[in-house]
Amino acid sequence: MPPDTKNERPRFVDIVEDELGARLGARPAIYSEKLTLFIAHLDRDGSPVADVDAWITSAEVVLSKIGGGATSVAVRGAWLGDATAPIHEPTTLVYTYAAPEKIEEAVASIRDFALRYGRDTNQGEVAVLLENTDGDWFFSIPLAREKAPNDP
Repeated sequence: MPPDTKNERPRFVDIVEDELGARLGARPAIYSEKLTLFIAHLDRDGSPVADVDAWITSAEVVLSKIGGGATSVAVRGAWLGDATAPIHEPTTLVYTYAAPEKIEEAVASIRDFALRYGRDTNQGEVAVLLENTDGDWFFSIPLAREKAPNDP
C-alpha cells in the first residue's frame, strides 16, 4: 500500500531551501561553505601567546575579505602534543560563510595567515576547518620548531 502523502511532513532541509528564508524575510542564501580558523591562546610549550587579540583581529580581517564578515567565538580546547595528559587551553574560533569560489580564490591568503600565525606564535600546528553540505574537512598544518642559532 503506498504511503499516505497527505500526512507526511516535509523534510526540514526542503523547508529551508524552499520556504524558511522567504518566511524570515531574508535574502536568498548565497553561501554554503563555513571556513573556520582556530586561534590557540597558548603556544606549543604551554606559554601564553603574546597579543592574541591582535591575531584574532587579523584572522577576522582575512576571513572578512573572503566572506564579507567574520565571527569570533571563545571556546576551550585540549591537545596532547608530546604529553600523555591533555593540555587545556582557551581557543578562539574565527569563521566566515562564503561561496566556494571565494574560498578557492583565497587559499593562498588563508595559508599565508596560518603559517605567519603559527610561526610567530610558536604553534606546533594550525587548524583550519571547512564545513559544507558535502561534509566537514579538518586540516592540520604542521609547523617545524624553529631552531635557535646555537641548537645542534
